[in-house]
Amino acid sequence: MNREMHYSVTLEVTRRCNLNCIFCGIKDNSSPILDIKQVDKFLNKIKRPLFIFVTGGEPLLVPYVFEIRERLTSSNIEQIGINTNGSLISEHNAIKLVKNYDLIEVSIDGFREIHDFLRGKKGIYEKAINGLKYLISTKRALKSNVVIGINTVITKLLIGQLKDFFDEMLQIGVDVIQFTPMLHDPNSEIYKKYGLRREHISAVRDIYDYLDKKRVLAPGMNTYYLERILEFIRGDYKPLVFCGTGRYFIHISAEGTLYPCCSFYPRKNSTVSIQEDFDLERITKHMHLMRNKYVPNSCRFCLNLYNTYLNVHSNRGVANEYKGCKTYI
Repeated sequence: MNREMHYSVTLEVTRRCNLNCIFCGIKDNSSPILDIKQVDKFLNKIKRPLFIFVTGGEPLLVPYVFEIRERLTSSNIEQIGINTNGSLISEHNAIKLVKNYDLIEVSIDGFREIHDFLRGKKGIYEKAINGLKYLISTKRALKSNVVIGINTVITKLLIGQLKDFFDEMLQIGVDVIQFTPMLHDPNSEIYKKYGLRREHISAVRDIYDYLDKKRVLAPGMNTYYLERILEFIRGDYKPLVFCGTGRYFIHISAEGTLYPCCSFYPRKNSTVSIQEDFDLERITKHMHLMRNKYVPNSCRFCLNLYNTYLNVHSNRGVANEYKGCKTYI
């Protein structure tokens, strides 16, 4: 492929959330809200095609996410995506979401009983499904090209019902499906109860093949992505083929701090504020050096390169570009 790669920026607009998911370690209801004006200034310094992915916490708790195309003035923004738990989507704000985003992912982790349990609140499944239906009906009414999908955390509770669950989501009208295992320390109590083990590998591979044949896998879900999932389940970690921290993607926390990626945890003197005066080349070098110096355990199992390329122009051949590249671990 001979095209300029997108520069992907993940915006953690807040870590506040209205749910209490049992597998989440991000929620912080004292979290600030990311300063969108400072973000806009930062993005205007990047002179490459941009893919922006909005996340949280629950991003729909932040009012400006419904008008983000008006708030971000960079002419290089090609696509904007968002992930939400879906419980705050209404018939009214679904219109704004469809008009402002190219990709909308709603997190749904199984049928009603499973989803409500994992998300820590009864009745939340109905709200998420209704929100998803609002998005789909709005897309059809506006004849929009927005890609609407679901993101599912696969646990032991759902493993035997994967095909039926995903078939139901497709029947509702989603365009694409993404899934991932519960990414926790395999020795933790929560993982022992709900995490996937080696005996579940064939089921995961089978559902990937099933969705691949239906051509409904989310952009970025390729065979490399699948193999990293299976490596995690087996506990058999291999070196990364490629790491583009700083050079191809970057994460901005709710405090307005730059990190190499969304899995990178704070280290002393390892972060940079988006308010600082800098050029992208310097930041790129700093991010990559920082990532090399402070390699977190999560780097052993990395999906972030492909998660951050969730845009409608990606294809499943992206991984082939990096097969011969040097690993930076």
